[in-house]
Amino acid sequence: MKRIAILEVVTVLSLTAACATPAGPPSTPPTIPAAAPEARVEDAALLCNSSARITSWKSLKVPGSYRPVDVALTPDRVWVLLAPPALVSVPREGDVGQPKYFIPKGTADWSSIDADPSDGSLWIASANAYRLAHVLTDGTQQQIDLKRVQGEGGLRQLRVGRDRIYGVPVCADEALWIFNRQGELVDYTFAAPERLADVDTSRTVNIAYACPMVFMARGETGQVMALNPADVKLYRAGEGKNWEVVGGPYDLQPPGRYTDTTKLRTIPLPGGGTLYYLPDLVSRLFLHGGSPMLLGTAVYEHDAVRGTLLYRLEGNTLTPSVEVCGRQMLLDVESDGQVYAAITGRELIVGRFSG
Repeated sequence: MKRIAILEVVTVLSLTAACATPAGPPSTPPTIPAAAPEARVEDAALLCNSSARITSWKSLKVPGSYRPVDVALTPDRVWVLLAPPALVSVPREGDVGQPKYFIPKGTADWSSIDADPSDGSLWIASANAYRLAHVLTDGTQQQIDLKRVQGEGGLRQLRVGRDRIYGVPVCADEALWIFNRQGELVDYTFAAPERLADVDTSRTVNIAYACPMVFMARGETGQVMALNPADVKLYRAGEGKNWEVVGGPYDLQPPGRYTDTTKLRTIPLPGGGTLYYLPDLVSRLFLHGGSPMLLGTAVYEHDAVRGTLLYRLEGNTLTPSVEVCGRQMLLDVESDGQVYAAITGRELIVGRFSG
C-alpha cells in the first residue's frame, strides 16, 4: 500500500476513536511511518453471531439525526441513551415489540447511563455539568446536583453500586470519584496519570483524549470493576479506596492517553490483503461470559471498516481478536451474567451468554 493510503487510514482511525474533551489539532501533522507487521489476529463472532438479536435504529423509528451514545441493562429491558438526549428501550428477551421512548429533563449534555442494581432505576450523567438524572421505574425523574465538587466539568462514565455511585470525571486530579446517593462526594481513588499536555503530541493521532480515564464495568454479581490507566491493572471495588487487584499490568499504553503513530499495525488476510489498526486506542471495559474484555478501535480494510478490535484480559495477558459486525464499529458494550447489549451507529445487538 502506498504511503498516502496509510496516512488516510490513520486519519480515519483517529477520528473514530471514542472522544473525551477535545484538545484541538496538532500544529503540524504527524509523520506516518511504514506500518509494522503484526501476527495474525483472528476474526471473532463473540457478539454479532447467529443467536444474537440485531435490530436497526431505523426499524425502532429512531430519527436519523440521533446517534447512540451508551447502553444499560435492567432486569427486563435494554436502555440506550441517544444524542440529542433521549432514551429508547426494548425488552431483553423475545421480540422487540413496541419500543419505549423517554426524554430526560434538563439541558445538560447527558453522556453516560447505568442501571441501579438495587431497584432497576436509571442514572444518567453529564460530561459538561456536575449533575445526575435519576429516572425511577415509574418514570418519575429527579435532578441531583453533585456536591463537594468544584470547577467546571462533568462525568464521562457512570457506574452505580449497591450503596455508592462511581463517576469518571473529565480531567480531574483524581481518576475516579465516589458519591453517595444524595450526590455528595464521599471519596475518590486512583491518582490521575500524566495528561496529554505532558507528552509528545508530535507523534500522536489520538488528540481527542485530553486526559486519561478509568474504564469501568459491572461484574457478574453486580460488583463494579475498573481498569486504572496509571498502572494498567484491573481492579474490583471494595470499601472506599480499598480496591482489589484482579489482573494486570497489561502490555498496553495507559488507555485513553495517546497512540504513537509508530505503532500502526497490520494484519495479513488469508489469500492476500491487509488490515490496519492502532493498538492502544481503548474506549470501554466489559465482561463477556465472566471474562473481562476491552473494546478497542475500528480495524480497516483499505478505507472501509472491517470490524472492531477486542482484547480479552486473561491474567496478565491481552488476547486480541477482530469482531466482525456487519462492517461496523462497536461503540459500546454492556453485559451482566446472562445477557449482553452492544451498539453501533446503525444497530442494537442483544444476545444471551451460553451455558
